Amino acid sequence: MKRTNTFSFSLFSQRTMKRLSFNYLLSIGAALVLAVLPCVQNAFAQGSLQKAKEQFAAKEYPAALPLAQAAVKENPRDLASLLLLGDVYDALDQQDSSLAYYQKAQEVDYWKPEVMRKVTLGLSAVGKHTDALKKAEELTKTHPKDAESFLALSAVYVAGNEAPGFPKDALTKADAAVIKAQQINKELPATYVARGDIYFAQRVYELAKDNYEEALKRDPNLIDSRSKLAESYFRIANNQGTSKEENIKFVNLSLQEWDKVTKADTNNAKAFFNKGKIQFLAKKFPEAVPTLQRYLQLKPDAPMARWYLAQAAFSLLETEKKEYDTLLVDYLEMTKKAIDTVADRADLMIAKTQLYKRNFKASADKFAEIKANKGLKAEDIELFARAAINAGDTATAVREYKDFFAKNPKSCKLMMSIGTALYTWRQYDDAIEIFRKRLDTTNCPADTINNARAHYYIGTAYFSKKLLDSALPSLQKSVQIDPTALYARSQLATTFLEMKKNKEAKEEFVKVFEAGKAEPKSKREVSAAVGTLCRIANSSKSWAELKKYSQDWTTFDPDNAFGWFYSAIAAQNLQDTPNACKFYQETIKRMKAQATPDTKMINSLETQLEALGCMGGAAAPAGGDTKAKKGKK
Repeated sequence: MKRTNTFSFSLFSQRTMKRLSFNYLLSIGAALVLAVLPCVQNAFAQGSLQKAKEQFAAKEYPAALPLAQAAVKENPRDLASLLLLGDVYDALDQQDSSLAYYQKAQEVDYWKPEVMRKVTLGLSAVGKHTDALKKAEELTKTHPKDAESFLALSAVYVAGNEAPGFPKDALTKADAAVIKAQQINKELPATYVARGDIYFAQRVYELAKDNYEEALKRDPNLIDSRSKLAESYFRIANNQGTSKEENIKFVNLSLQEWDKVTKADTNNAKAFFNKGKIQFLAKKFPEAVPTLQRYLQLKPDAPMARWYLAQAAFSLLETEKKEYDTLLVDYLEMTKKAIDTVADRADLMIAKTQLYKRNFKASADKFAEIKANKGLKAEDIELFARAAINAGDTATAVREYKDFFAKNPKSCKLMMSIGTALYTWRQYDDAIEIFRKRLDTTNCPADTINNARAHYYIGTAYFSKKLLDSALPSLQKSVQIDPTALYARSQLATTFLEMKKNKEAKEEFVKVFEAGKAEPKSKREVSAAVGTLCRIANSSKSWAELKKYSQDWTTFDPDNAFGWFYSAIAAQNLQDTPNACKFYQETIKRMKAQATPDTKMINSLETQLEALGCMGGAAAPAGGDTKAKKGKK
């Protein structure tokens, strides 16, 4: 039993001792961990702080934010971390958050001048001008030898200048604070910035400019001063009495300074907005679009910037070969919801953008919605009708035009637009009706180019309806009013031709050719005229005439295969085989050069060349027909 008890006791003792030893070691380990943990935490905090400082120095504010937040979380009482986080929020234009961390920093070190200045300016930035003034006065009393403290006081006076309940002589007191700062430190560039701010608040922009320029001479890296200089240039540009030349000069100077700011700080959202706004107002739309896009990357929830961007992009839809319309409708829809005052304009731009994008039904639907709610102006009715017709809704297009015309029966310009559109859409009867009203309206100038066009469209509409007798007098009247209108004379000639009046047709086609051959812009009408003359001569077997007209054609347009083709026919029938061969070869050459060569016709021409005996470059002797030549051979 004793042995058993002794053994049991020994076993118990061993187990207990092991357990006690383990607990002892555990407690020692815990103590060591607790002792080391603050050092580790501090090391991590310092690591986050250093990385945050590096990102902030590189002006990578979005990247600096989580790092600065981590540093504060890891060490909530660290002054450097709190101030840096406040600075990051300030750079991101989140002033409320910035002030909150400056105030937390003051809880750590209340009287430190840097901390007091940041709290003072933070209060001013969020509009707490009275509180900011109290803090600024406390700051200057506590640190009477600190020039920057007096500059902070001046800034508070300037910011609160027009605030309710603020001292009425705020700008005078601001000036006194700047003078005090200069007495303390004459070389401080920021004193010139502060003086510029006072002049800017007084709307004396020329003197503000001079002070900002002086500050930058002393320190070119003062981004804030450069931004204010850019704004001063812009205000000078828009001063009452500024000449157009001076306006352009100072707008460009402003943009140059904003460009320097955005290059120095690619995350300066405020700079990108101001730069983009000025580019937009100056109608520099290609430059405004990417600038405002960058701003919206930095500040996605910015309806006014989106509105500027939408307007700039819209202005470029028809002038630039770029796809500015990709997000345009979305931008406009978002702007409508955020800014009630621009909703109507945004809706109209959406309708026009959809039309430009060839989303015709969406465009027509939007136009219909606008008309139902607010009505449409004259220039927009035509666009509505165009969208409707292209969406396959001819009835709506015609109805809209007629309805508006009934309300505006004396609009000469509108009548031309409506009539032309109706003609284009083959609504010939409606087009004729509108153009006749245009001609019968006494307030529209007579014998003008528009009258000539009205007669032309009436005549051409009748021609399209195969009412040639009705078409002829209108076309003759058009040519009479405007003899230089080759398109009208060509149509008149074509009408004569359809009426089997070949003599009159030839006379008019010759006039078209003679009048237009020296005008490159008339190439289509001239080629059509001389081509028709060739066809008339060929059908009547007037080979001499065909030779003349075809030669005129090849001289006028040497790349046109049919001019050479008719020359070949004329030469062949005039028994000029060498030239016939030559001209057929020229025809084949040009046909093969076409984007889609007519293989069948080319083969036929090559067969003709073979029949003439000139495939190998040698032509049969001139004179006689092909069969006679083969017989001689």
